[in-house]
Parts: sequence; C-alpha cells; structure tokens
Amino acid sequence: MNYYYRSFKTRSYWGYALWSVDSLKTFLAVVGAIWMGIDIFDNFHLLNKGKLPLWLLVPLLLIGILVVIITRRPVKRIKYRHPGVDLTIEVVIGDLFTIPGQKIISTNTTFDTDTASGIISKKSLQGVFTEMYYPGDIPKLDADLAYGLQGIPNVQFQKPGKTKQYDLGTTVKLKIGPDYFYLLAMAKMNQNNTAKTEFKDLKL
Repeated sequence: MNYYYRSFKTRSYWGYALWSVDSLKTFLAVVGAIWMGIDIFDNFHLLNKGKLPLWLLVPLLLIGILVVIITRRPVKRIKYRHPGVDLTIEVVIGDLFTIPGQKIISTNTTFDTDTASGIISKKSLQGVFTEMYYPGDIPKLDADLAYGLQGIPNVQFQKPGKTKQYDLGTTVKLKIGPDYFYLLAMAKMNQNNTAKTEFKDLKL
C-alpha cells in the first residue's frame, strides 16, 4: 500500500495513468457505454435525453476519469515469457528480502563493505543486506568475502577502502542460514569511491 501511495504522488504516474493512448481508449469506452445506455433508455421512452440538463456531462466525464484511474493502477509486477525458450522473467516491485529464493546483491569490483564511513550507503541494497545479515559485524562479512574470493585474479587499485580490484561480474556465493546470496560485482569504484558502470562494461 505504501508503494501505491508514493506512486500517486509522482508526476510520472499521472502521466502514465491519464496521458496515454490506452487511457484515452478506456475513457472513451466508458463514456460511450454510458451514453449508449442513455440512448437505449431514450428509445424505450424511459427518459428523454433531449431534456437532460447540460451539467450531467460533468459527472459523466468524472466517471470516465475515475474508471481510467482505477484501471491504470501503478504497475507492481510484470511477467515476460521468452518465446521459444523455457524462460520467464518477472519484474516485481517489493521487498527483495521477503521474497523466497536465492538473491543477487549488487556490489562493486573492490567488494567494499564499509557502511560506517559512507563508502557503501546504508540505504543501498548492499547496505540493507549488511544491516540485516551482518548487523555490527562488518569484519565477519569481509572474512566471508575474502574466503569466497580466494584464487580469483585481481589487481591493485589505490583508493580509500579496499584496494584489490576484481573483474566486473565476479561473484561471491554466501550461505546465511537457509538462504543463499550472490554478491555480484557490477560497478567500478573510482579513486573517490564513486561507483559507476557503463553500457560497454556490461557487454564484455
């Protein structure tokens, strides 16, 4: 519900809800259906549409707009089945940590973990993961990562924080209780610890 409430306050939602071809089609269909009903009643002499007051157009238009808003609720889940392949991709807006299954946590190529100094934002996915599964125990997370990174080639990169830099795509698998997490390096840190990823990097 909180997601819907926040969405209703954004300009992009109202642009999606009201100013689109599908919205216009829905609006015209509703108004047309109501007017057709009025025509039917008029044909059976149950009312005289010629004597209807002009102000009735206002509720008619408001009903059309209301139906558009109801039918164009913020999108929370999209599922796409790839043709010819047994593959379905589902995009869900929600709390990753309440969804069953293995989870990918995005991180950086130096696998920095320091949330106290702000290298890793506490509000980021990695920051939330750290707070939930390694509360107050960053050294334990560092040790688990170091164990998972054993034998993987790296280069030295001088910057504040960790200085061993791994290739993009390097992944460390962590088992915490019954859950599995994959920390995936998908951003490079520069010398100021600003994470950045370019499209050309993802194509490699």
